[in-house]
Amino acid sequence: MLRALTLLLFGLAALLPGRATAHPGVCTDPALQLLSLGFSGAYVLSVSVNPAYPTVGTAQLVVGVCDGDTLTPVEGATVQLTPVSPDGKEGSVIRAFTRTQYAEEYSADVRIKDSGTWRYKVRVDGSEGRGEVEVQLNVLSAPAYDGGSTVVFAIANGAILVGAGYIVWQIRRGRTAHQDRPAKAR
Repeated sequence: MLRALTLLLFGLAALLPGRATAHPGVCTDPALQLLSLGFSGAYVLSVSVNPAYPTVGTAQLVVGVCDGDTLTPVEGATVQLTPVSPDGKEGSVIRAFTRTQYAEEYSADVRIKDSGTWRYKVRVDGSEGRGEVEVQLNVLSAPAYDGGSTVVFAIANGAILVGAGYIVWQIRRGRTAHQDRPAKAR
């Protein structure tokens, strides 16, 4: 019951805006899209993604690891994740997690080759044992590039340059015409 209440408080705190510079007291960054938050083994594990709506390419997965009893950051843990593509093919284990500025957070940039629902098996090994969680990540297709925007950009820039040239020409012509006119008698 106490663990369920603690988890509920963590979840509510994750919805609050802002982030303290010291340990924020929760195992998740409210600025990121939360995929999972819960107890696993002796840990409270959270998994978040940045950007919130990833597309084909690169995304950052952030895993928060806190002690389930004391709610303190777990430092020195080994965090691994295994991607499973939308068609069910399991990828290589990603072991190169780097720590962020917060003691409980471990992050990794992951390459996503296809759109669809990816699964990531997250495994944490620390001094208190092992924790595991599986999360789903919905990946959108990358926006299609048809090349038309380049043409529009070139035409718009050309029009701006022609207009600027015309203005400069008019200003110079006006100065020259003004200098060539005889002064009016008063």
